[in-house]
Amino acid sequence: MTSFESMSLLMQLATVMIGGFSIVVSLVIFFAKKK
Repeated sequence: MTSFESMSLLMQLATVMIGGFSIVVSLVIFFAKKK
């Protein structure tokens, strides 16, 4: 596995983590406003 492949894999993982985090944050804000 080349360093470029591992870098792209890390970028994919970071993108997925950021996406999941933003979804969680938006859900928390949604429920906070609902109360």
